[in-house]
Amino acid sequence: MAQLDGYLAGLGLSTGWLVIFDQRPGQPPIAERTSAAPATTPGGRAVVVVRG
Repeated sequence: MAQLDGYLAGLGLSTGWLVIFDQRPGQPPIAERTSAAPATTPGGRAVVVVRG
């Protein structure tokens, strides 16, 4: 989140998205494991974290 906060600050953005793909073998189908949740970076920027 700190790294993303730095990227957003450098671009002058107050919001962003973090998308995380889990490609390890043996995972449930992507439709079953995908989720999205709001989060806040250390600098107070609103981020949507998508895990799949």
